[in-house]
Amino acid sequence: MGRNEMTALALSALIAAWQLCAGEPMTCSWYGGQFHGRQTANGERFDMNALTAAHRTLPFNTTLTVCSPRACVNVRINDRGPYVRDPITRKYTRDLDLAYAAFAAVADPDDGTTTVWTWRNR
Repeated sequence: MGRNEMTALALSALIAAWQLCAGEPMTCSWYGGQFHGRQTANGERFDMNALTAAHRTLPFNTTLTVCSPRACVNVRINDRGPYVRDPITRKYTRDLDLAYAAFAAVADPDDGTTTVWTWRNR
């Protein structure tokens, strides 16, 4: 078995393990440039290069481990959102907004959104 096949097999096993664990799948997006330096919901200045996130209901300063097949990153909730809704069903379409740096660690920002698995740390 070649190196690429072993890497693909290991990645498949890792994804299967994430899905079997207590991780909660979430759809996430990223935010950055136009919000950089603005005040967040908890009063801090937003830093698009920080490992932070916005969530509609989790308490401020909650830390989450956010994982994708690409990587895992720990983020801290310091803002509220995302508030994007489906125009027909009016249901929220995203669960988590990651600061640009956090999103770039787990996915390609050009994708806009991705599915991640999350674990609440505290």
